[in-house]
Amino acid sequence: MRCFIAVPLKEWEEPVEKVIECIRKGISGIKWVEKENVHITLKFLGETEEGKREKISDILQKISSQYSSFQIKVTSIGAFPSSSQPRVIWLGVDDGGVLKRIAEEIENALIPLGWEKEGREFHPHITLGRVKKKVNKGWWKGVMKMELPNFPPLKVRELILYQSILGKEGPTYIPLNKFLLGGENG
Repeated sequence: MRCFIAVPLKEWEEPVEKVIECIRKGISGIKWVEKENVHITLKFLGETEEGKREKISDILQKISSQYSSFQIKVTSIGAFPSSSQPRVIWLGVDDGGVLKRIAEEIENALIPLGWEKEGREFHPHITLGRVKKKVNKGWWKGVMKMELPNFPPLKVRELILYQSILGKEGPTYIPLNKFLLGGENG
């Protein structure tokens, strides 16, 4: 099964949808994220053997127990790999570095199970869309200057191990296990 580890952002579905609605006008060739799929990916696992799920869950339980809930806020809009050649359009998130520490712990703990370390540095973000063809530079400059709607600070309380099922209409994310920060398992 195809899996990933993420922070759910249920409370931000509506403001993220508003941002997407604003920036999608007059542009094509971008696959936009559905509001119910909004999250911050901590680690994409890809195809994952069913037998490893329990070990992954043990790792996530241990890591989540070491952190208390914390707040995050949206800070900016940007693109990977760069603003001059956007391939992924995202909202940047500030959390005081906690998500980066959690992601690094997950990354290191999964190495013995066969996952390789990412080749790039972790930057917490919310993916808005994936660019399928070159975008108009004028449109992109306008997006970069837009004023973001109000995103109330969000309290991160859990990590989730998701299964991702790819379909014609886009992916469906199914929560497999929830790991409450502070050590409670959901």
